[in-house]
Amino acid sequence: MKLNIKIITALFLLVLAGCVKDNSVVLSRELDNIVIQGVAENYVASIDDVLSIQPAIQKAFTKDADLEYLWYAYTQTSQYVADTLSKEKNLATTISMPPGTYSLVFKVTDKTTGVFYKALSTLNVVNDYTTGIIVLAENDGHATVHFLNTTSGKFIEEVYEKGNGGEIAGSEPVSVSFYPQRSQMPSEILILCRDQQGGVIVNPSTFTRIRTLRNSFIVPWEGEGVINTQGYVERFSGLQDYVIIDGKPHNRAVNSAELLFRPAMLGDFYLYPAAFNEGATRSGFYDTRNMRFLCHNTTTGSLNPFLAGTTTSIIDPNNVGLKIVYGGKISANEYFGVFENAASTQRYLLAFRMNSAAQTFIARSREVLNAENIMEANAFASSIGLSNYLFYSTGSKIYVYNLTTRNGGMLLDLGTGVNINLLKMNGTELKVAFTNAALPGKKGGFITYNITTLGGITANQKVKKEGFCDKVVDLTDKQ
Repeated sequence: MKLNIKIITALFLLVLAGCVKDNSVVLSRELDNIVIQGVAENYVASIDDVLSIQPAIQKAFTKDADLEYLWYAYTQTSQYVADTLSKEKNLATTISMPPGTYSLVFKVTDKTTGVFYKALSTLNVVNDYTTGIIVLAENDGHATVHFLNTTSGKFIEEVYEKGNGGEIAGSEPVSVSFYPQRSQMPSEILILCRDQQGGVIVNPSTFTRIRTLRNSFIVPWEGEGVINTQGYVERFSGLQDYVIIDGKPHNRAVNSAELLFRPAMLGDFYLYPAAFNEGATRSGFYDTRNMRFLCHNTTTGSLNPFLAGTTTSIIDPNNVGLKIVYGGKISANEYFGVFENAASTQRYLLAFRMNSAAQTFIARSREVLNAENIMEANAFASSIGLSNYLFYSTGSKIYVYNLTTRNGGMLLDLGTGVNINLLKMNGTELKVAFTNAALPGKKGGFITYNITTLGGITANQKVKKEGFCDKVVDLTDKQ
């Protein structure tokens, strides 16, 4: 009887549970098809400019009050720490980020559903120093740095002084080089001087000093005298770069993001302050003391001779017996050089193939260089962008020599009172530094030309600046 009562009670409770009313409400809402319009794919803005964008939001039924907005920008290295630019629909923000390429995002969120929509753009932030030509000049023995913005045409004088509270970059300027960021190696400008500091390493966005060359060595530089800085061998896309001081190279492994240079490589040599650079592999050098080629074929701190090979009857890389005047590159691993005899009475054109990593040297040719006024030439330039052409100058005149046809002649004459002291070439652009005795006050300046070979070689003037310094010492592109 007790068992039956328990069963009846359980059934009664189940019936009651089945009769409980469910008061829960299941909500559903149709999602709006929101479309963002009026946002371009690319924007360019200068530092301190106001970037204004007024997008349009296309929607069917969502209320404006239910939408919230967010503008932010990031780079590949800062995407988890993005810069918030605005929380308003219409963007109007003063650009203060460092120059560079950013991803710009406009995010629209429906607060009632949590669903968001995005418009993506590329934002290039630039300043006056983003793209142009860095000009290293000398005034009263001091180094001065200027910048030509090749986009706007604006010429900004004394940019280093402006970025460093009036401080000068040094004295007896030697060269200026710019190298862009690659992998973990930061972008820097290297201004070399022959003084107690040896030069300065500079921020390429602001031209503020990062450190002096004296403070750029793993082993602290000894002594307080003048550092006999002679040249810099750019890293290009390679494993190493070098600064040459008193004939000795100091290298660093840029592929390992070494910021400081290593001690000088030891050996009986005194290097010409340039290299036959091979890009991603190693570099070859010329020893002016022993008149021979050397290669940095390993990662160690030493230079080694080339293997003699089978073309020593043309050029023996270990006993060239000539003084180097200029070295140029024709194509990958193919080089040439202008050399002269010990008495400086005859100049020669040497062509050769060099592979420093493999220590191989193949001579192509060695011949007397019969070119107009070549013995008086004091400045040279060439480029693989215009291979097989050698440009050189004497006085006010610029000559061109075809390395293939072995002929040439005068290309330009800058006029009476002009003396050319430097030629530089990048691609098809020829840069010419000169002094002009006819100018009042400061005599220094430079001109750039675009060189074309269609229907004969011609030079078309692009930019000319003069009268801002005693002498232009070096010119380099910044991109």
